[in-house]
Amino acid sequence: MNYLPSNLKHLRKSYGETQEELANALHLEKSTISQYENGSRKPDEEILKRIAKRYGVTMDLLLYEDLSFVPDMLAFYSNIDSNSLTTARLYPIYNLDKRFDTKTIRAFEAHKQLLFGSSEEKDEVDIDLIVDAYDEAYEKFDIDSDEFLVIAVNSLSLYMFLFSSIFNEASVKQVKDFLLKDKKSKKEISSFVLNVVLPSFNDNEVRTPQFKRDLNEGLLYLIEILKESRKYSKVADYFFALRYMFNLVDNDYDYATNQLIGAELINGLSKLNNPYAKQFIQIGKKSSQTVNDNINNFLYTILNKDKGEIYNDCNF
Repeated sequence: MNYLPSNLKHLRKSYGETQEELANALHLEKSTISQYENGSRKPDEEILKRIAKRYGVTMDLLLYEDLSFVPDMLAFYSNIDSNSLTTARLYPIYNLDKRFDTKTIRAFEAHKQLLFGSSEEKDEVDIDLIVDAYDEAYEKFDIDSDEFLVIAVNSLSLYMFLFSSIFNEASVKQVKDFLLKDKKSKKEISSFVLNVVLPSFNDNEVRTPQFKRDLNEGLLYLIEILKESRKYSKVADYFFALRYMFNLVDNDYDYATNQLIGAELINGLSKLNNPYAKQFIQIGKKSSQTVNDNINNFLYTILNKDKGEIYNDCNF
């Protein structure tokens, strides 16, 4: 079955676009978009690629899968707040105890603030302090020690969080300005989605090949070390899948395709009772069911299944 007409109409409305706005973005006539949506005309492959890329989906999904489950993004962004713009609570971090020095503990506290703090608190975080402290901590412990592996988990959590956001540096100020407004009109929300969110889907892919190679190598190095430990193998598998979910891999696929691969990996891990993957899916289900409620209501963490070692002191 060809779902293109219904999918295109649903995605366009979900992101608050009129037929005319989508037509202008694709350099087409409004009547052409109307024909696509009523099924009287089909876009060529190039136009199809541009539509899929604009809404962050693959061409196969756009053509052959019912995407009516995609939530109303205007409702999503009208309710979202500074604590839930990114899926920060999907990144597990481990508590640090007296085995670690003061600098590392201070970095860990800043790391928690970066993940779970308010917008103002996040702005105060010195990310370089966290990175430097974690890097120095590696030199103090053997590579197969539990201390080294805990720092490896927290480093992966930090790097995945920092590089997974769809928003690039140029749009960060626009995001902050939007979040700081107590009341947002429908026009303001629509403008934010059209001018900041949608373009960021494409900008997320604008990374140099060398950057992607270096990042991928660094992530895989830590993941492989964790995978060798039975205690941390499940979190290693989870981070491996997240690389695809957030397009942090060194391959030739686009964002939507890598995300699809990541989703399949997460689903497979969930079936194998990976607690992190199961949590990811649970949050995803709740987000689609309660998009018109406060997003913080479903972004909670239950990752403390490994004898309480995973940080779970979140404020909602």
